[in-house]
Amino acid sequence: MIHINQKEKALVDSETGMIVRPSCFDTLIQYHSYLIGRGHPVPAQSLLKQVFNGEKVITKMIENSQKHGF
Repeated sequence: MIHINQKEKALVDSETGMIVRPSCFDTLIQYHSYLIGRGHPVPAQSLLKQVFNGEKVITKMIENSQKHGF
């Protein structure tokens, strides 16, 4: 499971102790909080895993919204 360490602005893998500090941390945390607040804990954890694994989730989201004129 991936946990958020807000003090360190990092994601931490609870099994390995590995730490990742994504450049999109602030936006990521806002989106994660939105998902949790809407009652979607599984997609919220999936989001953290994707970012932890190096996927540019927030960048792709922004590019997609610009492409569609949002």
